[in-house]
Amino acid sequence: MGPRLKVALAIALPLGVAGLAVAALSSHHHRTTPDAAAWQQGVNSAFKTVVADLPALLTADQQWVAGTGSTPSLAALVAHDQPDFQRAVDQLDALAPFASAPHAVVDDDQAARLYVEFLRVEAAAVALPAGEFRDQLHQATRRLRTLGDRVFDRGRAAVDPTFFTNPSQDVSVELPPEVPDWTAEAMAPGPPLAAPPPSAPATPPTRQATRPQQPAGAWLAAVRRAGIPAPAAVAAIVTASTTPSDAGRLGRLADDLTAAASRLRALADPAGQRERATEFGLAVLVEAESARIAQAALLGNPGLFDVGRQLGSIADVLWEPALR
Repeated sequence: MGPRLKVALAIALPLGVAGLAVAALSSHHHRTTPDAAAWQQGVNSAFKTVVADLPALLTADQQWVAGTGSTPSLAALVAHDQPDFQRAVDQLDALAPFASAPHAVVDDDQAARLYVEFLRVEAAAVALPAGEFRDQLHQATRRLRTLGDRVFDRGRAAVDPTFFTNPSQDVSVELPPEVPDWTAEAMAPGPPLAAPPPSAPATPPTRQATRPQQPAGAWLAAVRRAGIPAPAAVAAIVTASTTPSDAGRLGRLADDLTAAASRLRALADPAGQRERATEFGLAVLVEAESARIAQAALLGNPGLFDVGRQLGSIADVLWEPALR
């Protein structure tokens, strides 16, 4: 037997690309059921144009950040792609749930909505002059896109729980953690929206092959003790924040929610329900971005308030049902 091949899928891979890579590696080792494959084809069809748009968009974005691409070119791509991203939401809204995993379509739909909001923030960023504020809006786009990726993965895993496992003994596929750690993945916010973050480690984190478990009731009790505010409570704070002087409160709320997601990551999962814990951690991070984007709206871009509200709605859909 030859040496074990290690395939590391980069943290920044866009929606669909990591899944397609795993699919190519896995095609001869495990297959989903015919009915699951047929249903997943409907999801793939909804995202087809989004996946086609992303490579050019992300290349233009990287060139813009590096100073080698033009603002008008990136702005034109964003404007071109926005209807495609919204069309994915519309198609997923019309897709019937998969009988064996009815929540999968919810994850796919919310991933598409996160991508719509990512583009709205990207459009706001490219319209700004260079500076810290623009840099932080761009950093927020990276977080929103990553959250879209990870939520999309939840829908894929619900349809085929083996999809992200290693395809053979000779290949090791290293995926990013299901719930991001913004500092470790070099996407933490900074001034003027937050304190300067610590440096990211040289090697980004990867998904844990196994995680500790505890009885589901114990996990839920620990989550309740954490006292994480529900999306409705965060939405009320966002709505009540109307002046720049309220921006600090929203920033602290976003920091607290991000820290809460880190504490959730440290909890043992409910037994046999790793995806349940993952989805709740992602919901808390989306909720944190709702507050963060609303903070940015108060500091210079009022149009972002609606993005903050939409993110709050996404967090509410993904929220742990037992905590409603």
